[in-house]
Amino acid sequence: MNTGLFDIGPPRVRVELGAKGKVISRAVQRSYGFEEATGDVALRNDEKNPKTIAPNTVTLMVTEEPNQKSVGLYLLEARLGLNCHGWRILK
Repeated sequence: MNTGLFDIGPPRVRVELGAKGKVISRAVQRSYGFEEATGDVALRNDEKNPKTIAPNTVTLMVTEEPNQKSVGLYLLEARLGLNCHGWRILK
C-alpha cells in the first residue's frame, strides 16, 4: 500500500552470493513470495505498517565452492538487475 501521489508496489528482489563476478548460489526457500522458476522474491507491504516492507527470510544454497577467501552477498532489484545493497562475507 502506498499513500503517495503514485501507487508503487513493493519490489521483486533477488538475493545472491557472488565470487569474482560469478553467481555461486541459488535461492531455495523463503518466508513468502518466492518464484521458483526465476529465484525472485516478490516482497509485500507489512500489514501493521503499510509504508514498510514485511520482513522476509531467504535461504541460499551454495552451488559452487568459491576459490577465494571472501564472497559478496547481494540484494538485487529483480526487474532491472540493479544492485540495491551489497555486503562482503568472509569465508
